Amino acid sequence: MPGKNGGIGDGGNTIWLANSYWSDFNGEDERSWQVAYSVDLGGLGVPGLSYDVAYVRGDNIKTSASSNGHEHEFFNQLQYKVPNGIAKDLKLKLRYSVLRVSSDAADYNIGGNEIRVFVEYPFSIM
Repeated sequence: MPGKNGGIGDGGNTIWLANSYWSDFNGEDERSWQVAYSVDLGGLGVPGLSYDVAYVRGDNIKTSASSNGHEHEFFNQLQYKVPNGIAKDLKLKLRYSVLRVSSDAADYNIGGNEIRVFVEYPFSIM
């Protein structure tokens, strides 16, 4: 779907790559791809434990400085989902991401390293 001025994407409205990483990889005219792997670590004696790793790369980012900015992210996540009991389905996640952005795409995004901790608990209100 063409964006404004005939480009693909407009740098902020649509996420084409299914991810929840630090960067959305949706810069103006950005093209992106990813390689990801998930493993269930429950076989190691901890049911509900899993690990996800991914590498995502985007290029062709149009900014005021360039039409070929690029970025890449290395993503790691360890997750534990309580399998039963009073806290069943409670999720604890520890995420570490490394994002690098080329200097000519600095007005689109900034790089860095980050650690996030998530606690999720689903509940029904009906």
